[in-house]
Amino acid sequence: MKKLIITSVLSLVAITSLNATEVSLKENTIIFNKTFKKDIENTILTTSVNIQINRNTESQTIKDLDKYKKELSEYKKNIKSMVLNIDKNQEYNKLKRKYDIVGHKAILSFKIEANDFKEIDKISKRLLALKNKDFNTSIRIFNLQWIPNKDKVSKLKEELREEAIAWGMNYQPKHLNDNCYMYQTNINMNNYPTHRQPMYLAKSASMEMASSDIASGMQKGDNQIKLNVNYTLKCKL
Repeated sequence: MKKLIITSVLSLVAITSLNATEVSLKENTIIFNKTFKKDIENTILTTSVNIQINRNTESQTIKDLDKYKKELSEYKKNIKSMVLNIDKNQEYNKLKRKYDIVGHKAILSFKIEANDFKEIDKISKRLLALKNKDFNTSIRIFNLQWIPNKDKVSKLKEELREEAIAWGMNYQPKHLNDNCYMYQTNINMNNYPTHRQPMYLAKSASMEMASSDIASGMQKGDNQIKLNVNYTLKCKL
C-alpha cells in the first residue's frame, strides 16, 4: 500500500531540478523535483502613489493631509494598501551639537487599481489638482503595470496544489523495483505569478501623469503561476 505524507512549507532548500528526473540518491531515499504551472491573464491595471506633505507644524500637516484622504475616500474600491506615516523634519545644529525640529511631514503611500487607464488617470488628476502650486508637497505616481486578479491567482494555486498531490500519489517509477513508494511531498506555497514581460515604469517627476496613449499601448500580456514541489521516494533494499 502506498504511503504519502504531504507538507506545505514557506521555503525550500534549492535542489537542482530536471523535470521529474531523480537527482539525489542516498541509501534507500530518492529525492526529485517537479514544477507545475498555469497561465493567467492580466486584467487589472495598477499604479503606486506616494504623497509627501511638509509643513511647519504637526497640526497644519494633518489638516492638509486630510484634504487628500477626503478626496481618496470617494474612490475606496480603487485605493489599496494605504500606509500613513507622520514624522518630524530635523536638521543638525553644529553649534548646539544636536538635532533641531524644523517642521513636520506626512507620507501617504497607496496603490490605485482599475480595469482601465481612464479611472487611474481621473484619480491622479484629482490629486494633482489638489497639490496645484504647493511646492512643499510632492506627489509621485509610478510603477504602472497590468497584474492578474488576486482571487484567480489563489484559485489557480489551489488547483496546482491538488494537481501536485494527485501526481505524487499516482507516480510509478518505471526503472525502479516495486518496493518503492511515494513517501513525502513538500509543496512550496510561497509562489507568485512570474511576469513574462517587463513591467512599464511611469515616473512622474514633473507631476504630469502619463498620457492615455502610453497606457493604451501597454500590452496586458499574461503571467505564469509556478508551484515547485519536492517528492521523496522510499525504496526497500
